[in-house]
Amino acid sequence: MTSFHQMAHDSQNLLEARGVSGFAGAIVSPVNYTEAETASHIHDHQDASPLGFPADFSFILDPQLYYPTSERWKLKTWPYYPSDFDTSDLSSLEYWCELNLKVIACSERLGVRFACSPTAYAKRFTPEQYKFVIDVGSDFARASRGKNFTPMQSVIVNMAAVNDARAALALASIISATECPWVYLMFRSENQDPRRELAEADELLGAMHLISALERADIRVMVAYSSSDLVLWKAAGATASATGKFFNVRRFTKSRFDPPKSGGGNLPYWFEESLLAFLRQGDLLKLDKAGLLSAASKQNHFYLQVITRARANKPWKAQSFRQFMHWFADAEARLHAGMVTARHLIETAQANWQKVHEQKLYPEEPENRGAWLQQWLDALDHFEGRKSGTDSAA
Repeated sequence: MTSFHQMAHDSQNLLEARGVSGFAGAIVSPVNYTEAETASHIHDHQDASPLGFPADFSFILDPQLYYPTSERWKLKTWPYYPSDFDTSDLSSLEYWCELNLKVIACSERLGVRFACSPTAYAKRFTPEQYKFVIDVGSDFARASRGKNFTPMQSVIVNMAAVNDARAALALASIISATECPWVYLMFRSENQDPRRELAEADELLGAMHLISALERADIRVMVAYSSSDLVLWKAAGATASATGKFFNVRRFTKSRFDPPKSGGGNLPYWFEESLLAFLRQGDLLKLDKAGLLSAASKQNHFYLQVITRARANKPWKAQSFRQFMHWFADAEARLHAGMVTARHLIETAQANWQKVHEQKLYPEEPENRGAWLQQWLDALDHFEGRKSGTDSAA
């Protein structure tokens, strides 16, 4: 198991929910929980291990200092949070080194197995800025020696900054200087609608090259805040991926921190592997009747619960969170083990979207018709072509 549960608001109950226990660990959320609440979650889950949960379940502390000022919520109650964070000189390495020590102390109190170096969201993505972030992470690694957790280098990458292989490899060269054995990688897409999949082939290709280059440098990569795009990250060789329950209603974008600006925030979504798409209730029922749901979907622990409630027009939002997370952990495990490939999943989804169009089973959301899959396939084609030496244009 190499998938991780990215905790968010009111998601502590998912730690022990049957059917979503296929995660290797959870990333705690200081934004959503106090340190005392987090310690309780860790303690309660460890106590629950004899009930069938893995004994090596790993908790990870992400300090989450990159959240916007307006949405820090409980983060400000954590002992490591600097009261002067918004007014201090964040270009001072000494400032971050002091902060590193506070995060390390907090990690030890909680007993987490991994801890991410603190980082802020940079207004400008420059090589100098990335080098500074790596310096902070390397100090974090040195100060963590002898502690009972593994340090992870936090890196936020603007996808527009890696829109070609050269840029991606140049950035990988900078990041690979970290003294941390892991990179906690967060991709940001500046102009993406929060309800749509990432669909810029050049950016996706660059992101894949970045992941691949880091893994080849013997640095393990965890891609945080992943959604269905995990199929591409695994194709690139990422050791681990992380997701949260809200990715069944919000795509991964810069807007992930913001509430939806239009309706639909409380609507449940079903993730369908046969289309690699999120579906509304009406879409789910149509595709189920047409026999277009995948075997993975029908074997999903929450299929019967969701389909029964959907047919009766009863609420199923809570089940939709669980259905997506069950799919994520299961798909990540199959991709990691080589039981299925990204190419197979994408090409199968394209073929099934053709059947949807032929039978005029159009989804309720007009933009949700599988167009992004060609961009994914283009990125995968170029990535695999470069790896095999057949594509020199990247």
